[in-house]
Amino acid sequence: MLRFRTLFIALSLAILLLASCASRKTAVTLNDVETYIKERPDSALAIIHAIVTTTLTTPKLRAHYALLHAITLCLNTNKRCAYETLCSSPNG
Repeated sequence: MLRFRTLFIALSLAILLLASCASRKTAVTLNDVETYIKERPDSALAIIHAIVTTTLTTPKLRAHYALLHAITLCLNTNKRCAYETLCSSPNG
């Protein structure tokens, strides 16, 4: 029984560490996409679609992903869509 418990704890820690690494990689990818979203919206959309959504483990990551996804869809389907309109603050 003790051996099973030790194995369970070790596997749980390994899964937790792997999930944490995936989240960091996703955050870096989203930040990278943000740097070229205006110049290459088609490439940004391809990268956004390639992200595995299970790696969006925090509300901040999910919000960042949703915002960039909306911007890339807008820029790729409607050229009249302004990046500044989507990213402007409601308070001016």
